[in-house]
Amino acid sequence: MSVGASDPIIVGNITLSFHRAAAGVTRRVLYLSGYRDRVRVLRPHSQPYRLWAVPPYVPVDEVGEVSDLARPGIAERMTKAVDGINPGAGISRFSATMVGAYGLDRAGYTSAPGDEEGFTARVDRGVAAREWFVIPLWRPQYLNRHHRLHRLEEPKGLLGTVDDACPVIGLEALERIRPEAVSQLDALRLGNDGVEEIDTLINVGGLSPLQAADRYLADHHSGLLP
Repeated sequence: MSVGASDPIIVGNITLSFHRAAAGVTRRVLYLSGYRDRVRVLRPHSQPYRLWAVPPYVPVDEVGEVSDLARPGIAERMTKAVDGINPGAGISRFSATMVGAYGLDRAGYTSAPGDEEGFTARVDRGVAAREWFVIPLWRPQYLNRHHRLHRLEEPKGLLGTVDDACPVIGLEALERIRPEAVSQLDALRLGNDGVEEIDTLINVGGLSPLQAADRYLADHHSGLLP
């Protein structure tokens, strides 16, 4: 199928909030440009990884790593349901394994996957109530920044490794994008902190992905804006 110069370029992303945040910046940088280049996978915008975390009011000297959750005196204070997102997600599958591998099941913990919307609402409620609970999530994700969550050490390495989140531009689209714009996007380093800042602007500040991208780029990469 042929693609005309006036046809829209579709920016696809996984339906999790931090992917929508990074996609907003990708859309903004590319839509400032004219078109023409060759296909390529760009360098990473961020380095996602999975983690378990606790709220900031849970003392780090008492709960600093996953195994601490099973300690007497700690287990009694913690909520035992380890709520997460959909069962097929990597963080949900790895978290279910961790409950057994760290002996948390013997202390009464269970893995309870759900959906992203219910998960974020549950974290908001728990922090507001100053509940002691464990949060399986990932970076970049706005809840880390918004609630200042504390990452637990996970010495068994069951949550996997650090990934590279790279923009990928399709062949047809590259033929319609100015090379300078692709180079700008390739050079852009959001990092996990940058994506979380954008993600927070969207999910807490109420901005659209493109509005959040404009705000972030104006504050940190103003040369990419007209």
